[in-house]
Amino acid sequence: MSFKPFKELECYVPIETVEKMFDHCNRVMDRVLLEVMFWTGARASEVVNIRYSDVDFDQGVIKIITLKQKDRPYRYVPVSSYLLRLIDAYCKEKKISGDDYLFPITYQAVYKIVRKVAERAGVTTVGNKYFHPHVLRHSFAVHALKSGVNIRSLQQVLGHSNINTTTTYLQLLPSDLRQEFKKVFGDDERIQ
Repeated sequence: MSFKPFKELECYVPIETVEKMFDHCNRVMDRVLLEVMFWTGARASEVVNIRYSDVDFDQGVIKIITLKQKDRPYRYVPVSSYLLRLIDAYCKEKKISGDDYLFPITYQAVYKIVRKVAERAGVTTVGNKYFHPHVLRHSFAVHALKSGVNIRSLQQVLGHSNINTTTTYLQLLPSDLRQEFKKVFGDDERIQ
């Protein structure tokens, strides 16, 4: 068995570029939206379904509801105290509470916001494609792996039902990091 190859290996951006995007958000909602998308690895279709009641400030997790998996329709993603403070301040400012959506917008609006913020930050394309919301998810996955998150934990955070989907991100790591994963997973032919 071999990797399911990415159509574009340049489907992610470094953390410095993501942080530059955060700094180019004109509205508080846009900043919180991009930070939640990046730091949770949530899909655009998932982030628009997050309600205030899905954020557990005490446990430090966000419940992400997914439409992709029928057997596990949601997952809990741990988040930093920084992100929780950002969400809390935003919700207080916008008077969001209870079952209110954090981002009362459509998937299409997420796409437009992400693209406009990317353009303001000077990131119009990734590889040969326009910057799109899923680039934040890919960037989170690569950043997590480079930071030492194990592949099984990343699989759970991203909500992948099959580990092979998650191992695809190993293609994007420098060869020395791939060697580290080979030590853990053996000489599995999926890890090139």
